[in-house]
Amino acid sequence: MSSKEYEFPLDEEAQEWLRIRFTRTGRDVDAFMVQYETTINGERLPVARYDGAHGRAHRDLLNRKGEVIDKRWLPGTPTFQDALKMGRDDFSAHWSRYRDRFRRAAR
Repeated sequence: MSSKEYEFPLDEEAQEWLRIRFTRTGRDVDAFMVQYETTINGERLPVARYDGAHGRAHRDLLNRKGEVIDKRWLPGTPTFQDALKMGRDDFSAHWSRYRDRFRRAAR
């Protein structure tokens, strides 16, 4: 079993981040987390994440306290590897939408 964690800036100013963490046995992903984070007042805050913490892949939207305010189970039964890729692709393409929702909700 091997664990990996990566962080990638999503913008040129390094204010928006993608954090990916996963554990593998052989080629199979056993656990994963893909989290989009934004920087507000110098602090990185989690905005949304994909994971399989409940045994099934889903996406959580978070508030500024890091609490889950919305959970969406992914349709079908994607493997954790497929769900990891879905999360990475979604946040890479749509992080600004997630950021805008997060900031509006905090007002």
